[in-house]
Amino acid sequence: MKSMEYKSEYREICRSIFLKNVPDFFAENEESPFLEFLDSAPSIYRIVLLDQEVIGSFGVTEIMVGEAGRISWIMLDPAKQGVGAGRYMIDECLSIANDYKLGALKISASHLSEAFFKYFGASREGFVKDGWGKGMHRVDMLLQT
Repeated sequence: MKSMEYKSEYREICRSIFLKNVPDFFAENEESPFLEFLDSAPSIYRIVLLDQEVIGSFGVTEIMVGEAGRISWIMLDPAKQGVGAGRYMIDECLSIANDYKLGALKISASHLSEAFFKYFGASREGFVKDGWGKGMHRVDMLLQT
């Protein structure tokens, strides 16, 4: 498994992975913001490859030395769960955080993905009912680096 810098040529495969995660982890109305994020040419956004196949993507944004950064748009092709990609992406996010001397990583998750982040030590900081859309509650979390 390895990661590479996101490039616009990966936009459609990233969109496809996003759509495979609707409605289990993302709300349908989040597609446009995700595509806008990709089109903004984020500075630290990566794709994850397993045997040359793109299986996921993740990023770290809001980088200010000594402050908390943010894990942004972390996702995995559901058919690839169980291969260690989730741990790999979290470890990569923590490595980026350490490189930039970030004190913590903020996470805006759904109630459906909260357990994943808790497994890696993130704590709940806030909850907004229907925060991502009807029936998709927003959970704000913090992962110490």
